[in-house]
Amino acid sequence: IEYSIVMTSLSEYIDRLGGSSLFYGCCISVFSLTRVCAMPVVGYWSDKVNMFQPLFFTISLSLLGNLLYASSEWLGSPWFVLIGRAMVGIGASSGTLTMSYVTRCSSKENRTKVMTTISAFNMSALVLGPVTNLITKDIHWHSPLDGLDFNEVTNPGWLMVLVLGVLLVVTTFTFEEPPSLSNDEEELSSACIVSLEDECQSISTPISRVIESSADWFSIYKRLWIEHSIWIFFIFSWTTNFVVSVLETSMPAVTRRYFDWDQLEISLLFCYVGACVISVYLGMHRLMSFISDRVFIACGLTLLSLAGAVAFLYMAGTNISLIPFFLFTTLIAFALPILGSPNMSLYSKSLESNGGSEYIGLFMSFIQQSNCIARLVAPIYTGYALGFRKLIFLHIPTTALVGICAITLLWKWKLFKPEAWE
Repeated sequence: IEYSIVMTSLSEYIDRLGGSSLFYGCCISVFSLTRVCAMPVVGYWSDKVNMFQPLFFTISLSLLGNLLYASSEWLGSPWFVLIGRAMVGIGASSGTLTMSYVTRCSSKENRTKVMTTISAFNMSALVLGPVTNLITKDIHWHSPLDGLDFNEVTNPGWLMVLVLGVLLVVTTFTFEEPPSLSNDEEELSSACIVSLEDECQSISTPISRVIESSADWFSIYKRLWIEHSIWIFFIFSWTTNFVVSVLETSMPAVTRRYFDWDQLEISLLFCYVGACVISVYLGMHRLMSFISDRVFIACGLTLLSLAGAVAFLYMAGTNISLIPFFLFTTLIAFALPILGSPNMSLYSKSLESNGGSEYIGLFMSFIQQSNCIARLVAPIYTGYALGFRKLIFLHIPTTALVGICAITLLWKWKLFKPEAWE
């Protein structure tokens, strides 16, 4: 939610502070850029020290970044918005810890179901982030400090400060350190509860342990990449994140241009997409006992292909109507969770089954890093494509990526067999 919560108000915020449209674009991109850079460090840190330490650090940094973002109007410079979003991006690198935690605490049999639940929250927060504007836009309060106000542009930052403050307290007192995948079967059956005293002691662990040299991780990952074809999962994951980023970036511009929608109607559209995503995740949760991961992936690609057909038939010109637009949006909203969660589950199973358990945090960060790059590139391309009168240029790369995924799935169909992960 930290990425998308500012979508409806950031442009106005930068305008108030005297920033340019280019600076506005930088404020969006810097989140993904710093997250990309921080993910491998955070993942490796969790592998070599413990998971609580990087988790506590990233949540704290996100809280401070949002505090700086909310205070930028009082500080009087758009540069504090940029710095705040950069700090929040580093804090958001904790996403790689989530997948690593799930991998360590779940069995191969139920991992897809667990990851689907986690992904449901992630995707829902992403698309529902702009909907929080319906709650925060009417809150106004003037503090005794001139400029340090609660208003429609600063409230997203203040809301995240509140949420992250609660999360930091809950994490400090309830977090359980996950078992190591390299431990014996008895250790894998239960996680060790981390006491407050242990947490305080772990914070004093020298940071140099995080960057200690390792002769193994590169050779292990190279073998996984070549012999076990884990590059396939990067293609699927990159496509999923590119498509969802194009959708969320283009929806406000397209609806304003062709349907003359205002901020309220756009927020309701995001709410509709969120409802679609949540309903799909609930359905998947019930069907996972009967349907394999590769069938889910094939179904997701089929829906994306249908969305591409609708786009080229009815949304490639200078005018579009509402019904094809809603059909296109609904197909993508249904497809993304069906494709995304099983792919991440198969990636983690491949790492665990083929000798990548020791560096699971680092290796999970690599695919998360790839996702961030997709979210960095997609908004830039979307802004460029929307500059043309015809929307066909918006759909060309997404359709090409879906085609590459379909060919890859057919080529490596046996790799996705359930028996491959026994």
